[in-house]
Amino acid sequence: MGRLWTCLLIMTIGCVSWTAPVHLATGAANLVKPSGQADFNGDGFADLAVGAYESVHVLYGSQAGLSAVGNQLWSRDSPGIEGHEHVGFGASLAASDFNGDGFGDLAVGAAEDPEDPEVSSEAGGSVTVIYGSAAGLTAVGIQFWSQASPGIPGTGEAEDLFGVSLAAANFGNGRHADLLVGIPGEDIGAVENAGAVQVLYGSADGLTSTGNRRWTQNSSGISSRTESDDWFGWSVAAGDFGRSGYADAAIGSDEEDVGKRGGAGVVHVMFGSAAGLTSSGSQMWSQNSRGVPGVAEGGDGFGSALAAANLGWDGHADLAVGIWGDNNDAGAVILLSGSGSGLTSAGSQLWSQDSEGIDGVAETEDFFGATLTAGDFGKSGYADLAVGLSEESIGDVQLSGAVNMIYGSARGLTSAGNQLLSPGSAGIKGAVSERAHFGYSVAAGNFGKSGRADLAIGAPGPDIGEDGGPGSGAVHVVYGSATGLTPAGDQLWSPDTPGLLGEPEEVLLFGSALVASQ
Repeated sequence: MGRLWTCLLIMTIGCVSWTAPVHLATGAANLVKPSGQADFNGDGFADLAVGAYESVHVLYGSQAGLSAVGNQLWSRDSPGIEGHEHVGFGASLAASDFNGDGFGDLAVGAAEDPEDPEVSSEAGGSVTVIYGSAAGLTAVGIQFWSQASPGIPGTGEAEDLFGVSLAAANFGNGRHADLLVGIPGEDIGAVENAGAVQVLYGSADGLTSTGNRRWTQNSSGISSRTESDDWFGWSVAAGDFGRSGYADAAIGSDEEDVGKRGGAGVVHVMFGSAAGLTSSGSQMWSQNSRGVPGVAEGGDGFGSALAAANLGWDGHADLAVGIWGDNNDAGAVILLSGSGSGLTSAGSQLWSQDSEGIDGVAETEDFFGATLTAGDFGKSGYADLAVGLSEESIGDVQLSGAVNMIYGSARGLTSAGNQLLSPGSAGIKGAVSERAHFGYSVAAGNFGKSGRADLAIGAPGPDIGEDGGPGSGAVHVVYGSATGLTPAGDQLWSPDTPGLLGEPEEVLLFGSALVASQ
């Protein structure tokens, strides 16, 4: 199917090449947490970082849920960041405690190319790391990482997309959280867009290049080989799938050919160890893998999105794999279960809007599974899966978007009690809006109120309020409860929300990326 470059509301900014990266949702029961993970200000409530085009907005959690009190706005003009050509700053986000001080830290990807890549060290993308404190995120000690950083292998080149996907977890090699960086547009020799991933390890001083590692599909132990347009690293996720007790890494290569099926897609899994991530004993999964339901077909995009959490079974993290191109782009999700020996196809599941008991109807270009997140929103004590369908039409309203909520159980995901969420449905604030792209991003964290995980849903397309410019965007927050997600007390955030920093008319694509820290 090729890259899903979504051109959102091009009237004022032209066609923005904006991806839908996947974020590792953490902070809820049964999710794999990096060692020492915490929220940005250490108050015990998850906080929410909201990516827009060229800015990141931070909302802090409280006993009453997310609040505008103390909110922050970060951009390439902010103290400690100014002077860098972070084009697309906020395109991807990850959060964890990289320096072990008890406060969560925020990694911000800027994967697009600078205006003048020939003279800029940030050509090919970059990642900025903003560290937490008792007062929240602070400009003190901000780090900037790219392929031009000392000790980082490779050379930054236009369209490398360094940082288009990010995942944070403790992969080993110490007690701190580490950062996995996708570089799916990286050329390997003469092989274009083959892709790579880079791991930066945490330390008491934050992320460091010491011991950093880079992998491609040519690396020893990886069960594949580099080919043009594989896009290895397009998506990444982390969870303890078994074996070592450390977090493991799942890496999507969603344009990989499977036999003669172009763009069918594969997912590689590398396991954590006391020495950090290793390709020894790595796994490669596709829909042609033994025991995996479905059949690999051209353009499926298996691995276009990933999420890891304990969705049931034996206590290890399981892996949800998005297949946005399945069934003429209607989309689907495969669930692989964790075990003492790593991921296994035993009991694996295939979910779509054609699955029995799932709300909605599978339609061409819904892209079910283009975004995923997991958290214990209530009901069972297991993590649950939120599946974004940002291209779903609601009635006659085109591309309004929706989210399917599928709950976990002792036997994995179940259709019992599943929900189809969209603006105006079941009490969700807001109205159905054409090209809102509700579900373009999703994130889970306990922002307050119930002690359960809550769900943030990005809708970067609509106009909000009198001053909201085209594509200003919005974020909906639906809170968890003992019976699952409930519209009671839900919130609608936009650049026009009273108390939020920034000029509303200058904000575009608010909600195009989300991550929660706890």
